[in-house]
Amino acid sequence: GEHSLGRPLSYHEQAKGGLKTVTDRFFYATNSEQDKNCNLNGQCVRHYDSAGLQALISQSIIGVPLQQQRRLLTNPKGPVDWFGEKENWGARLSEQPFVSHSTTDALGQLLTQTDAKGHIQRMAYNRAGQLIGSWLTIKNSAEQVILRSLTYSAAGQKLREESGNGVITEYRYEPQTQRLIGIKTTRPAKKDRPTRLQDLRYDYDPVGNILAIHNDAEATRFYRNQKIVPETTYRYDALYQLIEATGREADTNGIQNSQLPA
Repeated sequence: GEHSLGRPLSYHEQAKGGLKTVTDRFFYATNSEQDKNCNLNGQCVRHYDSAGLQALISQSIIGVPLQQQRRLLTNPKGPVDWFGEKENWGARLSEQPFVSHSTTDALGQLLTQTDAKGHIQRMAYNRAGQLIGSWLTIKNSAEQVILRSLTYSAAGQKLREESGNGVITEYRYEPQTQRLIGIKTTRPAKKDRPTRLQDLRYDYDPVGNILAIHNDAEATRFYRNQKIVPETTYRYDALYQLIEATGREADTNGIQNSQLPA
């Protein structure tokens, strides 16, 4: 079904030889004072789907959800049919709601996000509104760093990213085109393990298609009288459509064929 404003009201499904069922129902906010105060005018505030009910409680003035609620089906394996009136559907849903909360800054960017289990994710931004750090607090635990720092170029591209576990990723770009030409990831030194996890170099054709990706962190190997170079190559036709890609694969992947699994 469809609303007079073109918004969906319901989705129907009918399997071959079966009855038509209503798999999704949508309900929208009215012009009430409560909906206005929660910035919900015209928004879908209740969506009954194949998992249960997803409800939007409030959102920011620019449309970022601030509080959402999910109630699951009591019988998730049974058939889903949201036919009839919504007042009769409560018995199909679990009594316990799963509520998530968010807070935003004046630009609508997420500052904190609390999931239904009570875990809190916190984000920080620079003056340009770019993400520079994130933290996670597991319920009843101390806060831990997920993203320690992130710096950007004048063009807004990532230059250096440091994770909470000490892994550092650096990005390099071609000065004229700003195309990505290198990604290098290292981790803290520990015993005899290598610190370099990846060291990718990108080659492009004049229109910007990737021709090759080289990984200098991997060694060239020899297998069954073949030289296996740590790189991936791509080839295109005259219309710049990809027609061939080469690379390495593990010998334990097994034989591939065009048959679908039974």
